[in-house]
Amino acid sequence: MVDVTHCRLYYKRVEAGKQYPVLCRRLASLNEQFISNKDPSGGFDFVSGRKIEQKMVDYNLEAERFGGYAYEELSEVSPDHKFLAYTMYDKDNDSFRLSVRNLNSGALCSKPQADRVSNLAWAKDGQALLYVVTDQHKRPSRIYCSMIGSTEEDVLLLDEPAENVYVNIRHTKDFRFVTVNTFSTTFSKVFLINAADPLSGITLVWECEAQAHCIVEHHQGYLYLFTDAARRGQLVDHHYLLRCPVNASSGPRIWERVFDDDRDMVIEDVDFCNTHLTLIIREKCSFRLCSVPLPMPARKDAVRLKELNPTFLPLPNHVSQIWPGPNYDYYSSTMRFTISSPVMPDAVVDYELSSGNWNIVQQQNLLYERTRILYGTTSSGGIANGSSNNLNSDFLNEIKSEDDNLWNCLSEFYACEQYDVSSYDGVMVPLTILYSRKNKNNNQNPGLLHGHGAYGELLDKRWRNDLKSLLDRGWVIAYADVSTLCLQRWRWSW
Repeated sequence: MVDVTHCRLYYKRVEAGKQYPVLCRRLASLNEQFISNKDPSGGFDFVSGRKIEQKMVDYNLEAERFGGYAYEELSEVSPDHKFLAYTMYDKDNDSFRLSVRNLNSGALCSKPQADRVSNLAWAKDGQALLYVVTDQHKRPSRIYCSMIGSTEEDVLLLDEPAENVYVNIRHTKDFRFVTVNTFSTTFSKVFLINAADPLSGITLVWECEAQAHCIVEHHQGYLYLFTDAARRGQLVDHHYLLRCPVNASSGPRIWERVFDDDRDMVIEDVDFCNTHLTLIIREKCSFRLCSVPLPMPARKDAVRLKELNPTFLPLPNHVSQIWPGPNYDYYSSTMRFTISSPVMPDAVVDYELSSGNWNIVQQQNLLYERTRILYGTTSSGGIANGSSNNLNSDFLNEIKSEDDNLWNCLSEFYACEQYDVSSYDGVMVPLTILYSRKNKNNNQNPGLLHGHGAYGELLDKRWRNDLKSLLDRGWVIAYADVSTLCLQRWRWSW
């Protein structure tokens, strides 16, 4: 159970008359006081709780440190929330400089202060910081470990001399391990560092062909690998999920499939928290978002997703893409996602995985009174909610909501339709069409066709304000997910 009274919110805001923002935090329990406070300045007193927020970094002051220019590339708060590690661009040296700030005192730590830092990860519950340094050709090649508060020199953990090998690090979401990805034109490898003892060495856990996507997570004694690496020597055009015990016996590590192959379902992305695994699923051009309780049953053979009783989370109609948010708190069952649709501005949504409740955190609202006067109203559908128990074979259960405006959806004014159309050689091409309901008629309408299908990727069909003018003047916008790139004007007949 998460104690919400001690949960912290981290955010940036711009003060009046300042060029750069300030990085702040406050207790989530003080949200109402923050909203009603006219001047949330000064620091936060964690003992008395009298003030509203704590300023962690003022980037206007950082600009003074770096010659009048402030650009931050990386920032990571330590697991104990006592330190902030971040990199700022140093234009004099044309590199990013690492700094660590003590959040209790606000002062910069004496070390580490390194140049040419490209990556970082906390270890040892915030007592140690691992960081990657680039060579003179800006190739990430060395990993160092710095003990916070120690006067000893930082320890070199890995030095990759080969000119075509690149190094990257990240911590698992539970901060139990730091993963080291090394990749080149001939191979991809993943190593593991015990975050509790980062000086104990690194262990190879995965190796595959070059340019494969490999992300390793840890959950209660199991390593989970999300990858698109070749299987049994055969290249694949999709991602899949593997797992193995973290304490594998001596000998080659055996990775087992989590889900059975499903030709109609593609796993686009995964995310973990302590209690759930979330899956972003694509079925042809339709997207679904579901959660599976953790831990999973201990079995060697792969299972079909529906055997794990997934909960399908509420989504609007015509979802074209779903992106996981940072979801930094591993022990919270609330996870954030960004939902996109051709007829809806992007929505940042928090889902409570234990209850299925959801809340839109941020979304542009275009449903102004002026728009309603211009277009009138229609009885179009609005929201599709997934069902957690009654799943059919193609995962397409949908429940219509009575409130069309919960998602600030524009389907009342603009229609989105999907077809499979035959190309000249008989191949069926998915086609998504947008048009204004008010300007639909039986005559020929001008149209704009977007087409791209290289590498199996779908077109970006997010709502775009710059297309609104075309739609309002009767144009039809179409997206064809084909195998070659084409962008042309055409005529559309109703």
